[in-house]
Amino acid sequence: MAEPLAVSTPAIRPENLIVGDEIPIADQVNVDGFPLARLSEASAREAAAAIDVVGLPLVTKAYSKSWRYREEALNDLERRVCGPTLAPPAALASVAAEPDPPAELRSTTFLLKRALNDQVLTVYRHALNLINPTIVVFGEKHGLTKQDIIASLDRLVPLLIQKTGDTSARIRDVTKAFLIEMAQWPILRHGGNFWHDILRPFPQTFLERLALSRVEIATELYALLGSSRPKSPSTQHPHAGGTPAGGLTDEGIITFAAHALEHRSNEVRDLAEALMVALYRSEDRNLVRRLLPPNDQEAQRQPLYRRLFSKFDRLDGHQPSAAAKPVTAASNQAAPKTIPQAPSRPARKTVPVATTSNVKPRKPTFARKSVPSKSPPQRPTEDPPFVADTADIDMLLSLDKTCIFCGEQDDSFTEEALDLHYWKNCPMLRRCPNCKQVVEISSLTEHLLVECEVAKASGGYMRCPTCSEAISKSTYSIHVEAASCRSSSNPALRCPLCHTDLPALADSSSPGSFEEAWKLHLMGTGTPSSACPQNTRALQKASTAAHPDPKTADNSALAGAEIRHSKRTDSLIPGKKMLLNRANAS
Repeated sequence: MAEPLAVSTPAIRPENLIVGDEIPIADQVNVDGFPLARLSEASAREAAAAIDVVGLPLVTKAYSKSWRYREEALNDLERRVCGPTLAPPAALASVAAEPDPPAELRSTTFLLKRALNDQVLTVYRHALNLINPTIVVFGEKHGLTKQDIIASLDRLVPLLIQKTGDTSARIRDVTKAFLIEMAQWPILRHGGNFWHDILRPFPQTFLERLALSRVEIATELYALLGSSRPKSPSTQHPHAGGTPAGGLTDEGIITFAAHALEHRSNEVRDLAEALMVALYRSEDRNLVRRLLPPNDQEAQRQPLYRRLFSKFDRLDGHQPSAAAKPVTAASNQAAPKTIPQAPSRPARKTVPVATTSNVKPRKPTFARKSVPSKSPPQRPTEDPPFVADTADIDMLLSLDKTCIFCGEQDDSFTEEALDLHYWKNCPMLRRCPNCKQVVEISSLTEHLLVECEVAKASGGYMRCPTCSEAISKSTYSIHVEAASCRSSSNPALRCPLCHTDLPALADSSSPGSFEEAWKLHLMGTGTPSSACPQNTRALQKASTAAHPDPKTADNSALAGAEIRHSKRTDSLIPGKKMLLNRANAS
């Protein structure tokens, strides 16, 4: 028989340790017939402080390998902490000691932190639901200081944020919903490290799932709460004032979105772009431009920033030009002299709109006449027109007849026409060989490894350690012997179609360079020989361009006309992932 464990911690009495058969069978707790395993020496040393407070049986259940015991430990903890009276620490129960709320709070935080690392959804969700009653409500009920309560929450928030990148979609969704709810707790509105952790910028190589969840949470919180900076009634964007100690500050979320624009994932950049446009519409526009790269020739060479600054110009009432000039301080000061602005009207509700689009404004508009430089400026007889609802702005921003994947422009492109283009013709996309969903070719490998449910049901894929491609597990042994299995210096630039490496990026830190490298490889320069030899859509497109069919062109134009008259275009252009989901559902 094994010798009893000798634990050096004074607070742990040897007679309370669960060691093999030394405890009578009648005293052992059983769940569904499984005996409770003993607590190891290392675990007992780690949880010594919690054992002092809540007792060894509860901690033993919390450390059990059976999820049923772990869930039962949370039930015991809830009954102990949320009961009408607080029991004294277990280590002092024999001497009739008084309850110790601060020690109870520390042990509860320790046990919840362990439960929040659980991969069983039932246990994890139960631990989430206990955070508020066992920490916030408990602390306020027993007169603990706000600093003690916030300190306990600060120990859990980083773990929750990390969970938003979990491989389980259900755990990710539950955690995101809880963090959004948690942000609305009064105790966290302007205190602690919660907002600092939520808006902490992440690097370009950050895990895609985690980065995507972070941007989604920030967008949702901004939509619910807005910026916490107090607005002055006399100015529209008073950035000079002081900021509160915490909360969703305008500078914090703008900086977060600006860093997210540099992420390597297209989907993360698309969500960050939509968030940045919303911030530019509602917050200090000078601050937004200052925290972004300058609108110079370098920015205009990158599709993302070219598109983003074009949307900014539309919100400012400018007509975007084909070749934007570098933005300087002098040009910013001179802009209000030529374009009427609303200096004191909130940008969230009123934004000047140019009348050159096909959007029907709610108020009558007038044509603006150019004024000669030598004559004094003429004052208009009425105020410039304003649109009082951001829905019209969203519609204006969605009128680009351009495929955001390959850049093709067509006046017949509407929502349905673009869906058909994504499904059949876009050379940057391809249907998955398993689930037949349309995905980007540059992310086909990740789709096969992570997203494709059909592939998982049929045995799944694995990443080859040599070439970094997604290989079916059933054909892996054959693949490793094939000539196409060659080592890759940059897995993100390995084409899954022709199994060759794309040329090295001139500027690896620029997301535009990544997109341009893939576009050049997959589409080529317009001739069949310059595109990827395995990209059938690009080859077909180049062949059609070289030998156009008049009948096909006429039919395409008629189909585009039918779609144009049968479908509204009143929604803001969503992210690439959302566009593909819409195309796959149609």
